[in-house]
Amino acid sequence: MIRIGDSILDKLYLSLIFSMIAVLALVVFVRLYIKVQIEKHAIHDHVTGLYNKKYYNEVLQKTKVLSVRQEHEMSLLVLSFEAYEQLEKKMDKKAFKLFLQEFSQQFREFFRQSDIICRVEKNVFVAIMPDIDSENVQKLAQRLEKKLGSHQFEARGAIELRIGTATYDKESTLTLLDEAIEVMKRDPLVRLGDAS
Repeated sequence: MIRIGDSILDKLYLSLIFSMIAVLALVVFVRLYIKVQIEKHAIHDHVTGLYNKKYYNEVLQKTKVLSVRQEHEMSLLVLSFEAYEQLEKKMDKKAFKLFLQEFSQQFREFFRQSDIICRVEKNVFVAIMPDIDSENVQKLAQRLEKKLGSHQFEARGAIELRIGTATYDKESTLTLLDEAIEVMKRDPLVRLGDAS
């Protein structure tokens, strides 16, 4: 009887071990699934804290519809760093992350609360501005250029970027972002404050 009891006990221990392994595997799987879902539904860029591309796409469509309905213009202001990859390589990871955060803060603080500030690609920052016409978005771009140009960023060396603008026109064949990028390519570079 002792041998039968020992084999039953051994089977019980084995089943407990397999049950624990199954529960641990389930916990790991659920945590991974939750992480993926959080990232999938996130609306903020994890480095800069700005809205991400998903949110940008949703808000841009809504803003366009409201712009047409209310018969007000809406504009985009787009920024992109020149030689982004080289800039990223010349700084260590932590310093580059801090630079992006500092830059994003300066960019965000420049605009009104009603403007939507996004990072749509690693090197493309966008401000969606309801109720801003083409003339005023140009003036804003010039003021932003001065503000960013005079700010002393912690990054070492010269940093250059491009600024482009676009105003929503129902007749345009280009998307607003593409239109702003085309303008950006034609306009001169903006040099940020050099703290070296």
